[in-house]
Amino acid sequence: MIMSDKEDILKERFQRWTGLIVQADTVVRVEEYERDGKIQRATAILLNDCAPGMYDFLLKNYYNDFREELAGALDNIYNRFDKLNFLAFYLAEVAKAGALFVKESPDKTHHLNFQFIPHNTAVTDQNPEFDENYFKDVYAIMQYSLRKMTVYLKTLQQNILAVSQQDITPPVSELRDEQPSNIEQPFAFFDRFFSRGGLTALRQKFVDESWAEGDLFDEKNDCRHAQIIMNGKDGSDGGDMEIGWQRVPFADRLREVLMEELNRSSQLVCSHLDRLKTNDEVELRLKLFLSSLGYYRELVRAYPLYRTYEICSTVIASLKGLILGKYNAFIPKEPLNDPGGRNRKEIQKKSVEESRESGQSTLSFEISGEKPLILIAKLYVLLTTEGFIPKDTDPTRFENAFNGSLIHEPLNIKWIAKSRNGQVNKKALLYLLSHMAEKKLVLENTTNAVFVKQVRMIFCDASGQSLENLDISNAMMNKFSEANKRDIETIIKRVQTDLS
Repeated sequence: MIMSDKEDILKERFQRWTGLIVQADTVVRVEEYERDGKIQRATAILLNDCAPGMYDFLLKNYYNDFREELAGALDNIYNRFDKLNFLAFYLAEVAKAGALFVKESPDKTHHLNFQFIPHNTAVTDQNPEFDENYFKDVYAIMQYSLRKMTVYLKTLQQNILAVSQQDITPPVSELRDEQPSNIEQPFAFFDRFFSRGGLTALRQKFVDESWAEGDLFDEKNDCRHAQIIMNGKDGSDGGDMEIGWQRVPFADRLREVLMEELNRSSQLVCSHLDRLKTNDEVELRLKLFLSSLGYYRELVRAYPLYRTYEICSTVIASLKGLILGKYNAFIPKEPLNDPGGRNRKEIQKKSVEESRESGQSTLSFEISGEKPLILIAKLYVLLTTEGFIPKDTDPTRFENAFNGSLIHEPLNIKWIAKSRNGQVNKKALLYLLSHMAEKKLVLENTTNAVFVKQVRMIFCDASGQSLENLDISNAMMNKFSEANKRDIETIIKRVQTDLS
């Protein structure tokens, strides 16, 4: 779990936000002052010591402060169950706060903790005529902030459910020292780095070192500011030291680590292959190595954190280029002109066409945008909530349906939406996917045949049977009702909208 001091800061920020919601203490203050020789009185009605007009401003600030701290806290929890349990505490607190609001009539809401606190009892007119309905606008602001927090926390929950434990677990010990790459496992480091949270662990180590050495870490610019002596004097001769700051970006440290491991792994791959006795053994081992690199590339494409640092993609492409450059004779079908990943779409297109012709596999749909995993999680939540797919649909299987990965066997995600005749509503599914492509949420397919193949490999009906006659259903989309289209379009708009 996270460090106790950070957890205390997080809870303090959460309590500042909830403190303005769970209490409803009303204070009427009457202040006397003299003007033009006459005693004047000013009445102020406060809720939780706050003027009603300030509520929206304060709740927004406290909400944003909590979100900022929560993001860092979750990054420091490396067990999937612990992450979910951590969020469950705050969701429960938000639910308890929401239960304090009771709708007594269409125009009146009662707060269970509402109470009036007299002030300046010596003043006879300190009780102006007002009731709880005076705060109805403030109550609306409170309830909106509660809904906003609930959606944000539940979205985080779904994002965590959408990834496996191996994707968020960092190395137990120092990243560079645990199971280093060796001749038997030339990619041991990269396997840990890309598939077991190594980037998160390395960045956290960089941050911890910054504070331990007395430097300042700039979260916004992702760098540390290290103290340096500018004039070369250490003060031992009585002279004054001139202290300055040197900017050290994390990206530079990351590049240094990955380039060192790139050189090590490329040498180990060569040593590993050179000791094999037959060409068949070399070819088989090469396929395994290139398959691993392809898997790492898919992880980089799937998770925003990896895409933040270009070196993550570069090191994979460079390692692949080095291997192909030396051993291309053993894999004649592998393209040589893709050292930087520039021809990825062409290669994918070729793979899809070959898969279609072979009838054995295909690429799944690929969510586009800067945060594909979050979009996939939102789509999962909406489709399960609205009854298009079962609520117990495996989140990992659903992610594979939309991350552009190669599918060798049907995913069998059940499409349970029904038409008026009680049959599976294939038109709804096809309209959803085609409209997502139209809105640039997924990459468009090369041909209709590929599109149909993808749908059939990913989805099935409620009983687990393959969806048939998809080409006919797709051709009859002009008969899909406008009401049903609006339902699908609403879901897509909600996916595109920042739910927080």
